[in-house]
Amino acid sequence: MVWRTRATGTTETTKPCSATNRYVFSDEPLGAGRVETAESLLVGAQEVNRRNCRHVQLPVAGRLLPFMVDTGAEINILPEPLLKNLDVQTQSSVTGLENPLQVKGVGGYSKCDSQVRITTSVNGQVVELDFYALPTPMMKEPMLGLPALQQLGAAVDLASERLATHHGDLPLVQDPDLVECGSRVSALQEAEESFTLSQIEERINPSLSVSQRQDILKLLTAYDSTWTATRVGRCKVLEHRLDTGDSKPIKQGTRRYSPEQKQEIQRQVQDLLAAGAIEESDSPWGSQIVMVPKQTGEWRMCVDYRALNDVTAPDTFPLSIIEDLHDQLGGVEHVITLDLKAGFHQIKIKEEDKPKTAFATPTGLYQFRVMPFGLINAPATFQRMTTKLLEDRLESRCLVYIDDIVIYGSSWPSLMSNFEWVLQRLRDHEVFLNIRKSHFGLSEFEYLGVAIRDGKIYPSKKSIATIQGLSPPEDVNG
Repeated sequence: MVWRTRATGTTETTKPCSATNRYVFSDEPLGAGRVETAESLLVGAQEVNRRNCRHVQLPVAGRLLPFMVDTGAEINILPEPLLKNLDVQTQSSVTGLENPLQVKGVGGYSKCDSQVRITTSVNGQVVELDFYALPTPMMKEPMLGLPALQQLGAAVDLASERLATHHGDLPLVQDPDLVECGSRVSALQEAEESFTLSQIEERINPSLSVSQRQDILKLLTAYDSTWTATRVGRCKVLEHRLDTGDSKPIKQGTRRYSPEQKQEIQRQVQDLLAAGAIEESDSPWGSQIVMVPKQTGEWRMCVDYRALNDVTAPDTFPLSIIEDLHDQLGGVEHVITLDLKAGFHQIKIKEEDKPKTAFATPTGLYQFRVMPFGLINAPATFQRMTTKLLEDRLESRCLVYIDDIVIYGSSWPSLMSNFEWVLQRLRDHEVFLNIRKSHFGLSEFEYLGVAIRDGKIYPSKKSIATIQGLSPPEDVNG
């Protein structure tokens, strides 16, 4: 059952929680001699029942989060540890409560003194939901209580494992560990998973010793903000500039889309808005969207920036010479390969150049706040950023090619020292890792077209297969 006790001493009994009997509401004082006169709400979470709850995925600040669904809870809850990892815009929406609430969990009492407004989208419709920020490590996921469910017009259908809302159905997931929490910072690339340390262990070379594996996990734990954060456009190294000289604004002609494409454009635009990657625009510039089908049958939304690129002065910042990078890895026993999360979206667009990135949709005009794909100088800007970020140790302790970083050392302690230095630089400049594509302590790996094994360089398997697949020439002309 769920109980609620008021300061007057009266007790009222409410319905049992639809998922578990794990929430208790109380007005007991936080400390000896303290008396509360206002009504307080109190939530206690028991991890043992966590897997019996149902969850839905909603995008928040560029990340798909699993929300517990509890029709018996009288408030919406957002754990404060999770709030600290969200974007600045979300954190800035936190407001203090005139009458702080008491929160009693299985571990004792704590105080809830703030609320936060979360912007999300449900099947493409932007929704703002208010949550109490709960200062407890016992809850790992935010919780949709009765207020949020009523606002969404939600009804739980356990038979079909769906949550019906005003904006369409959402699938329910029982085990939150099976919910794919991803970074949906852009509709231009795949969602990226959010990992626990146990999942990261799978990306550590299994042939390493126990102490070596612990060295890697220790550093990843100490610098977890470099791979758990999901914010976009936070890089402090530089901003992307669009030098179009005295060119007049270019506006492309309107394109037609099928009803299915229109719906998908709306959904992906709302996800980009929720991620903070784009904003509404009144720019005289206007590029058009191209919907590209994926092999999965889904749609990839791309912006056609060819006309903008034609009037943009080229950035001649050099990319690294691949053969030189290969030479640096000769004789290296172990390496760490890091991939930067969300690629170009980590870099802001200069304020005065944002209007040039404007693109038209069937429902409005939007512009990018962060560097989008498709701009002619985006690779050069990213290479400049990573080079400037790591310039003190480039070609002596690490290599970089656009968004791929390789860390190496003459010994294991040297490798760990270099790894920590890189993590410090990433953290200090708010550049984030894509753990899904990062690997640790490798003695054999492929890099830019070659295979590195035990410090020696070989042709990659893909290169060999390509050559083997060539047809032999039939005459002198091939």
